[in-house]
Parts: sequence; C-alpha cells; structure tokens
Amino acid sequence: MKMKKFKSLGVDQMHPMQLAALMNLVNTSLRLASMIDDDILEEVEAEANDLVQLFGGVGVKVEVSEF
Repeated sequence: MKMKKFKSLGVDQMHPMQLAALMNLVNTSLRLASMIDDDILEEVEAEANDLVQLFGGVGVKVEVSEF
C-alpha cells in the first residue's frame, strides 16, 4: 500500500502548551509503568521513545532510582 505524503508538526512547530501536554503524558505513562512491572516499563519506554522521535524529538531514556 502506497502512503500519501502528509505534513505533521514537529516539536519545534508545536505550541508550548501542546509540547508540555505531550511530555506530561509521556512522563505520567512512564511513572505508572514503573510502579507495575519492569517488563511493562521497558515496553512503555520503547513506545514513548518512538512517539517522541516521531515528532522530531531526541527520544526518551528512563533511569530508575529507588528512594
């Protein structure tokens, strides 16, 4: 199937509130996944990384620390 060309916003074209909302969603998802299971955290990290890169960002790296 041939894909049509399309335009999408990158992080540098997003309104600051849009970017903040996207990063808040990524952050909340990763925090919740970290409370459940390491395998789920790895899966959510990979999906979040792909999402951020899709919008032209550098990506996501998770470091877990316990208090």
